Amino acid sequence: MKQKLGMLLVTSAMFIGPAAAQDAASLLQAANRAIGASAVNSVVYSGTGWMGYPGQSFATGDLPRTDLKSYTLTVDYASKSSKEDFVRVQGNNIPRGGGAGFPVQGEQKVTNFVSGNYAWALNPQGQPNPQPAAAQDRQFMMWLSPHGFIKAALESGNATVSDRYFVRQDRTVKVVGFTTMGNRRVTGEFIKTICSSG
Repeated sequence: MKQKLGMLLVTSAMFIGPAAAQDAASLLQAANRAIGASAVNSVVYSGTGWMGYPGQSFATGDLPRTDLKSYTLTVDYASKSSKEDFVRVQGNNIPRGGGAGFPVQGEQKVTNFVSGNYAWALNPQGQPNPQPAAAQDRQFMMWLSPHGFIKAALESGNATVSDRYFVRQDRTVKVVGFTTMGNRRVTGEFIKTICSSG
């Protein structure tokens, strides 16, 4: 799923001159002031839900899935590190074909870490298991929150801005794009809103 999400955010590279880069920096700084992104040092997400695997066989109807009994993601932006903990159990639908991690027998606890260029997980006995190939994906996922995106774009030094017109909405938005670790191009859409008090 992480790779699929990454693919959804990829845009074609385009040449934009220094003026556009300056506009991107101004837009990002204004967004930073508006939501206080630079003041956010860490964040914790938690919840429950389910995990599916798009693209598996027998994709007509409900996808094979596992239920998430618990989920917690803790991100520390300053150290570029995160810890992801979740407990999964077999979903309420019976898998009809192959799939990653199916079927789940009982509860499975998963703990994943990333710190800079290093990634690892804990095995069922609680011992670290290096996962160097996962570092780029886990770093990439850290920067996809609104405040994470602003922090990463400002830090990248290569952010650009362009306009994108949406015909159905008859609206133009500013699109900021930058290249992350692993040369992935990420874009975020910024909509100007006007608030009034009465």
